[in-house]
Amino acid sequence: PRPQIEDIELGYRLRSLGYRILLRPDIQGTHLKQWTLSGMVLNDVRDRGVPWMRLMLERRDLVEGTLNVRTEQRVLAGAAALALLALVAAAILGSGILVGLGVMSILAIVVRDFGIVRWFARMRGPWVALGVVPLRLLYHLLNAAVASVVLVQHVALRLMGDRAGRSASTSHDRQGVDSVTTLPPSRGNEP
Repeated sequence: PRPQIEDIELGYRLRSLGYRILLRPDIQGTHLKQWTLSGMVLNDVRDRGVPWMRLMLERRDLVEGTLNVRTEQRVLAGAAALALLALVAAAILGSGILVGLGVMSILAIVVRDFGIVRWFARMRGPWVALGVVPLRLLYHLLNAAVASVVLVQHVALRLMGDRAGRSASTSHDRQGVDSVTTLPPSRGNEP
């Protein structure tokens, strides 16, 4: 009913049919959207993160190198979750050690994300770059939350005999879309 990850899902189907996908970084498009922080969070969770994670689990495609599933991305999501848990526990327990753990986790993320912050500083100035830091922390935290929720749901469905999971199959299965099979598979180095 809403645009979600149809481009990613189409790419998976094309690859599974033997087609190649050629990335052309010189071709760029612009999304003409008006973003708000709440809209961005909702979109990242509901329309991208959850469906994409479900698709990867359904296809058993949580392989290293897949866009946001690289080990580095997993570690950063884990560090964001650790920072949040440590800081919440520190507030409840009054523990300086937990505050230190939370701050160290945040610093590790900031250091690792320094390249993107530096890019924003060059392109848009230091104030925009400083604003990127909390947004990147939020991004990694959302990744951890989405992965946790979807993995728990996936395991629960498996334990319940996957009855509910079969009814929640991908949209192309429900709609019978298979028009991509009319395209010839790639041969050799052809794009």
